[in-house]
Formats: sequence, structure tokens, C-alpha cells
Amino acid sequence: MSDVRGDSRAVGPYPSRDSGPSTPNIRNGSRRTRQRRWLTMSTMTTMSFLRLLAADSPASAFDGPVDRAVESGSGTRTLDELAEAHRLALKVRHLLDTSRQREAELSALFETAGELASRTELQSVLEAIVARSRRLLGSDISYLTLVDHEAGDSYTTVTDGGASALFNEVRVPMGEGVGGRVAQTGIPYNTPNYFEDDRIKHTASTDAAVQEEGLVSLLGVPLMLEHRVIGVLFAANRTQRPFSAADTALLASLGAHAAIAIDKARLRSESQTRLDDLRVAGELLRKQNADIRRAAEAHDRLTALVLQGGDLVDVADEVKSLLDGEVVIADTSGAPIAATANDVSVERLAELHARALDAMTTQVEMNASAAPVVAGADTLGSITLLRDAAGQADLRVLERAAQVTGLLLLFRRSLAASELRVRGELLEDVLLGRAEEGMIERARLLGVDPDAAFALLAIEVRGERNRLADSAAHLAATQHGLSTMHGGRLVVAIPSRAPREAAEAVTAELTRIAGQSLTIGVSGSAGGARRVRAAYAEARTCLETLLALGRRGQIADTEDLGFIGLLLSKNKDVDGYVRMVLGPLLDYDAERGTSLEETLQSYFRNAGNVNQTGQSLHLHPKTVSQRLDRVTHLLGPDWNSPDSRLQVQIALHLRAVLHRLDR
Repeated sequence: MSDVRGDSRAVGPYPSRDSGPSTPNIRNGSRRTRQRRWLTMSTMTTMSFLRLLAADSPASAFDGPVDRAVESGSGTRTLDELAEAHRLALKVRHLLDTSRQREAELSALFETAGELASRTELQSVLEAIVARSRRLLGSDISYLTLVDHEAGDSYTTVTDGGASALFNEVRVPMGEGVGGRVAQTGIPYNTPNYFEDDRIKHTASTDAAVQEEGLVSLLGVPLMLEHRVIGVLFAANRTQRPFSAADTALLASLGAHAAIAIDKARLRSESQTRLDDLRVAGELLRKQNADIRRAAEAHDRLTALVLQGGDLVDVADEVKSLLDGEVVIADTSGAPIAATANDVSVERLAELHARALDAMTTQVEMNASAAPVVAGADTLGSITLLRDAAGQADLRVLERAAQVTGLLLLFRRSLAASELRVRGELLEDVLLGRAEEGMIERARLLGVDPDAAFALLAIEVRGERNRLADSAAHLAATQHGLSTMHGGRLVVAIPSRAPREAAEAVTAELTRIAGQSLTIGVSGSAGGARRVRAAYAEARTCLETLLALGRRGQIADTEDLGFIGLLLSKNKDVDGYVRMVLGPLLDYDAERGTSLEETLQSYFRNAGNVNQTGQSLHLHPKTVSQRLDRVTHLLGPDWNSPDSRLQVQIALHLRAVLHRLDR
């Protein structure tokens, strides 16, 4: 039995510790044999697993060596070693798979970085980012949002995998939904089921967009640029397929590259925009310099023209040749004073002229442009170019022409002012009786006929004195007359043998300029300095009489003043006064043999009582009334007013006196 137990122990898988000293060689030999067999088995198993690893066999293939060892009846130690080797082989296989996957991901990232670096347009960069992220993660859809820091929300810029209109249009406020949460915190967020995730701040607009797109699992990573979130990169699935931590890491890595690429694309776009702006600015500057040179050359030509004695017509002709259009130069009232065409419509240009003078800048219409003509603070008129599509260069030339025109008009004004001043000084000397021996020559040099008959006007000046005086001086000069301020009154001397008609014409023009009715005394002169002084004295007397009688705003000579004019006049024309007041009535009596004059005398003697007048004349009161109606028809409806009645009575008395003197 002992041999049997000893033999049984000798054939066991391990040497027995109970072997006695009587059989040492047998036990040692058996142990060495068993060790060799185990090492051979272990080596074979290791090689099997290495061959499987080298062949990149599937995980199920690694069960083969273990299964064969079990079937061959391998011992416990062998099976334990096989199990450990199996575990280690699978671990190595997993590490190799992970390494290969990581290598593939890194390769894809490098490839992505290269692709992003090669793209220059921002939109192209964004499209490449979402396409790569969808491909790398194998998601149903990928999209990217950019943060609007001013508005405090983010918006979808590009998608890959399809997106509804609502999904593309929705704006997500900070903190709302996955995108708002990531944009606010700067931390990736992964949800396996969006609508069941209570950690997300749900809103109606965001949830509606996610639901319409049919998204379930979402992963969002921030696009960081210098600790600032500029956007969010998403991967999403339309079924509940959660994203792993490796997916999050991969998308985050892609997001880091994407943020840099977006920034570079933005900088490149901004740089390109600046370069484009610089190019445009450079082109504009070159064009502007060319326009300035052209305008300067035009200014030199116009200035040389004026220095050579050219007038406004010459300036208009030169501008026409420069700008290829008809030209009109107008004064402040809009009246043309020089033009290159005779058929210019003043009404057509009036509004454009007025706008240019009101705005004090060049005004442009479809087929006309007007520039104000200004000298210092004085507005002198406008210059208008009649031409379609006048460009900035043309307008610049037109404005230079306006400057030259202003200088020419200012020079003409200075000459005119000097002449008007000399004219005013001549009239002032005449009125004061100075240096009469030299006045005739001075008058002739100024184009004034000293022997002509003059209408003298004495005008009350109220309001804007200088403007009215200047206008009167210009008006008098155009009629070869004179004007000046004398004794606080405006005096105008116009050559005319019809003082009243001349006064009415002058009054109409000056009233338009003054914007109010003027009070004017009128007298006539047969010529010569002394007669002018006498006529002025009479006109001044008529003016003061009008003001004393409260008849402001009227024109009057001595005849208009009635008996007061007769008394004040140095030429006591009594018969003329009677004819002025009673002329129509006296002519009627002479032609028809009636007695209207006698009826009127009796009417006044009886204090205007019709019945008593009838008794005095032995007439029926009705007859007296009929005769008075005839008087009204002849003398006017106001003959019986208080002022006119006095005039008529005085005329009747003077008529009686003249009649007695003629006997």
C-alpha cells in the first residue's frame, strides 16, 4: 500500500513533501519531468495568446486555449495560469484597441486641424467643424452655436445631419437648455435623455426646437478662447444612445481646435475686410486727389479769366465748357444775371435756388445742381448747372466756380457801393447847398442829367434802414437818379416830368422790399440844384403833414393834401385847387346849364338841412335830394365826410372870390 501511495504521489502534478529518504532519486526525477511538462504547456499557451494578439483576433477567439486545456484535463495550476493569461491577453487586446482608437482619433484631430487651417472663410470653417464632429462621433446630427454676448444668448450657425427651420432660428438665452448651460458655465454637458433630464433648465422655445428635430441624447462642449466661451459644439442622437466619456473628451478636443480656427478665421476675415477697406479708401483717395486737382485747375482757369477782365457771362461760358452743361448765375432773388442759354425757366430753378441759399450747401436734383454764391457772411446768389448725373468731381468744380463768382460779384458790389456812395454824396451836397459850381460836372460823370426835371420823394424809414436805403440807391441808379439819407428821411430823386407816377412806381418796388407800407411825400422840380432843394422841402413838408394827420402808409403831394397843401405850397395855385376839388361838378353845370354849385352853396349855408335848402332855393326837398345825389355821383361818395366837406366848402368860397376878382 505504501508503494501505491508513493506511486500515486509521484504521478501528481507537484512533488510530495512526504517522500522519504529511501527514494530521493525517483522523486526528484519525477518532479523535474512534471516541471518541464508545465513549462512547455505554459510556453505553448503564452504563444497561443500572442499569436491571437498578433492576428488581432476577436475577443471570443481568446477562449480557445482555455477550452482546449479544460478538455485535455489539465491540472488546477495550469488552468489557473491559463485563466490569468487569458485575462492579461484580453487586457492587452483592450489596451491595443484603445491605443489604436486613440491613435485614430488623434490622427483624425490632426487631419481636422489641418483641414481647418487650410480654410479661410469663417462659414467654411464652421461647416468643416460640424461635419468632422458628426463623422468622428458617429452621431445623427452635429451643430454649432455662437454666443452673442451683447444680446446674452446664442444662435445656431451651421448644422450637419439636417435641421428644421425652428431649430435654426431659435435663440437660446444663457443658462437655458444644454447650449445655454454650457455657454454660461464653460463646462461640457452630456445628457442621455434631454426631456427626462431635470438638471437642464427647460424653456418652451428651446424644448420646441429640440422636439421638432427629434433629438434625445445630447452632448455639448464649450468653444473656449482665452477663458471666454465663444460658442458651443454639439453632437446629438435621435434615439437614446448616450455619449461616453471618451466621446466627450474627443468632442472637447475638437472644440479646442475649432475655437482657435474660428478665431483665426474671424481675424483673417477682419484683416481681409480692413485690407478691402484700405484698398477702397486708397482708390477713393486717388479719385479724390484727381477731383481736387481738376477742381484746382478749374479754379485757376476761372481766376485767370476774372483777372483778365472777364465778367459773369464769361465765367458762365467757362463753367459750361468745363462741365458740359448749361449754366445760370442768379442774384439773391433768383433772377438770372448771367446764363449760357436764353430759354432758361426761372420758375424751374427757383426752388433749387432757394434750397441752396437756405442750406448754404450745394443742392442736387436729377438734372440740375445749384451751389450758393457766398462772400464772407454775405449771400450773393447762386450758380446752377443744368445737366444730368453730376458727379462729386463736377460738383467740386461748380463750387469752385461759385467761389470765383462770389469774388466777382463782391468786386462789382464794391464798385457799385462806391458809385452809390458818390451818388448819395452828390445829392447830399445839393440838398445842403454845397459847391454848386462843381455839381453839374459831377452829375454828368455819374450819368445824371443836371438839367432834367426830377420827382423828389421824401420817405419815412422804419425798421431795417440800411436795406431800404441800399435798395433805393440801386433803384435810383438804374433810372439815372440819386438817393441818400438826409435828416433822418430817405430822399430819392428820379428824372421824371410826372412826379406822382414816378413816386408810385418807386413806392411799389420799395414797399415790396421793405415788406410794409411806406409814407411818402412827393414834389416835382423843373431842374437845377436850387429847384431840387425847393422840391425836396415841399416833399418833406408833404411827408410831415401826412404823419401829423395820421395818414401813415400813404403817398401825397400838395394837391393830395387839399387846402393844407395849397397853404403850404410855395406855388399858390388857387384855381388849380378849385379845379381839383370841384372840377367834375363845374364842368357838369357848364355843359348842362344846371345849378349844382348854387345848390351846394345853399346846402352848406343851411347847415346841411335839405328842407331849409329847398325853401331858400324855392325847390321841393325831393328835388334838392336828387341834386345832392348828382353831386355824390360827380364828386364821389365821400364828399360829405368831415374832411372832404371842409375841402369842398373852401373850394366853393375860393371860387366865389375868384369870380368876384374877375369882374
